[in-house]
Amino acid sequence: DGDLICDDVDDCVGTLDSCGVCNGFGEIYECGCFDPEPGYNCDGSCIDTDGDLVCDFDEVLGCTDFNACNYDINATDDDNSCTYEDGICDTCIDGVIIDNDADDDGLCDVDDPCPLDPNNDLDGDGVCDNEILGCTDSNACNYNELAAVEDDSCIYAVGCDYCSGETDGTGVIVDGDVDTDGICDYYEIYGCDDPTACNYDSSATEDDGSCEYAITWYLDLDADGNGDSNDGEIVSCDQPEGYVPNNNDNVSYPDGYGSCCRGDDAIGVDELEDIIFNLYPNPTTSWLNLEYNSSYASDVEVQIFNSIGKLAFMKSYSFTHELNTSVNVSGYAKGLYQVRLLFGGYAINKLVVIH
Repeated sequence: DGDLICDDVDDCVGTLDSCGVCNGFGEIYECGCFDPEPGYNCDGSCIDTDGDLVCDFDEVLGCTDFNACNYDINATDDDNSCTYEDGICDTCIDGVIIDNDADDDGLCDVDDPCPLDPNNDLDGDGVCDNEILGCTDSNACNYNELAAVEDDSCIYAVGCDYCSGETDGTGVIVDGDVDTDGICDYYEIYGCDDPTACNYDSSATEDDGSCEYAITWYLDLDADGNGDSNDGEIVSCDQPEGYVPNNNDNVSYPDGYGSCCRGDDAIGVDELEDIIFNLYPNPTTSWLNLEYNSSYASDVEVQIFNSIGKLAFMKSYSFTHELNTSVNVSGYAKGLYQVRLLFGGYAINKLVVIH
């Protein structure tokens, strides 16, 4: 570059421009050799467009009139947003103008007999021309969101009751305890509430018609599918072993002992009429005495069943026509028991209560 400095040690092989940049383009920027920082002038001062000595980037737009309702103490530039009371009914609350003359009739609402009727009951009927009377309490069941004048008609739900939900004044109170049992419908538990039923649900508060009850089961000695109440019957929820739900074999002799349709016929009708079978005392708490006497000798078996058909006692006696014995029932649960006497292919059943 002919500056008499060897190129290998020359800081600028070429020409420095007016900004001191080697081979540069000169003063081509806003401030000549540089651009200013955003918001600042070339001399380093901040830009103040309106000349209020507040930098533009610090300006706050808002209402700067101290007399305005929405005066903003922080505002530096007025943005023409100021609002003012009308000097009649308007009030200023927290920077917001409250219009206290809803119908703009020049009467403040507090003094206006018809705050929504600029004609103030033109027909003189005592009802403002365009105002709706009704319940204005939103907690009431018949709340009317359009009502402007309270007419003391509000009704409220208490206890289990609840509101139907309308907000046009037609809402009603809905009965929340239809069966008046003191338990709200939405807390009811449906199930069988009869303690005598097989499927009784102690937690049920409302019967749903599902109750199932014990039925009478009849002893089927010959296992032919047909029972006979003369041989034995049990009222139970579950089917006891050896019992069926029909009494088809029950074609009885006149005295009710045995059946003409089952068993061997070694004992005739006359012998059956001579049989004595007694239990005492009944009810009992400790010992049960059994007395049996017949003119016909045979093997005899005594059985005792509880109320669900479970065998509680059984004892056999060889070829006899007379029996006097006692059974200790003091350890038995309280309830109804069936005592069965089996002899010669026949059976006599009697019930005893144990306390």
